[in-house]
Amino acid sequence: MKKRKIVFFFIIFIITLILELTVFNINSYRVLTSKNKITFLKDSFQYIQNNDNCTFVQINNIDTEIKTVHIQINNIENIEYKFLYSDETTASFRETPTKMYVEKLENSKYIPTYLSGKSNKIAIEIYGENIDLKSINVNERIPMNFSFVRVLILFSLFSFIFSLRNFEIFNIPFSPKYLKQEFILLSILGVFVFIIFYINVNSLKKEFDFYSYNFVKALSNRQVYLEDIPSDKLLNIKNPYDSIQRGEEGIIRGEDYLWDTAYYNGKAYVYFGILPVLILFLPYYLITKDFLISAIRSIIFFDFICYINKGISRNCF
Repeated sequence: MKKRKIVFFFIIFIITLILELTVFNINSYRVLTSKNKITFLKDSFQYIQNNDNCTFVQINNIDTEIKTVHIQINNIENIEYKFLYSDETTASFRETPTKMYVEKLENSKYIPTYLSGKSNKIAIEIYGENIDLKSINVNERIPMNFSFVRVLILFSLFSFIFSLRNFEIFNIPFSPKYLKQEFILLSILGVFVFIIFYINVNSLKKEFDFYSYNFVKALSNRQVYLEDIPSDKLLNIKNPYDSIQRGEEGIIRGEDYLWDTAYYNGKAYVYFGILPVLILFLPYYLITKDFLISAIRSIIFFDFICYINKGISRNCF
């Protein structure tokens, strides 16, 4: 029996180790060798723009396939930045989500990219003034970030989950009359919700969309239209609903108007359902004066749906 337990925990450890070396470090295999590595120093930057809020650096005529981007900043410890690129599907810039640059965290300086073919120009947008960007490295291998803490947590979690089968209560068929089972399910759900809110409060980099931020602010001010005002270019155009005309007038999505919103009488409206905001986002904001991270809502609603679905499945089958 003791030997079986040793083998059992050894297998769990091997599984955990494999997950750490593959799934949790998948980006390290994005570039296995650095044969196509290109380093751009300050004198290689074709365009540099500095203002009070942003430093924008652009590099042209690259003509190569980009799999990773690595930046080095001299005079800053923590700052947000964004990678912009062109590829064979577009000549204009597209952008990746904002990322936090942390001097003491090496992997925060790397961006794995999944572009379409070769890129002709790229840019780095750093949200700060007078930034000393030392270099931009293309196709440099992302270092593996082996975390002993993560291995320990996963090993403990897997061991606990697989050990539950030895508890008598988990071998008893589910019954709505068995309150202990209901209590365990609610407790697990409560733990997940607590962890989610803890992550939201302590997140270094919070990303919001117009639904979880702009819409919540609008409703808190007792109005259904967003406070964001479209640019004068959109307001003065003859037909703001004509995408061709917007392109001819140089009206840019994300700058002159919000995507996935409805424009009517000079105001922007959200056309997604209001229920998630009313039962989760707005109450959270009114109580804490803070906003929920966009990804959090999916996890919270998924937890509750799983719990509710448990009851539906029980009654149907």
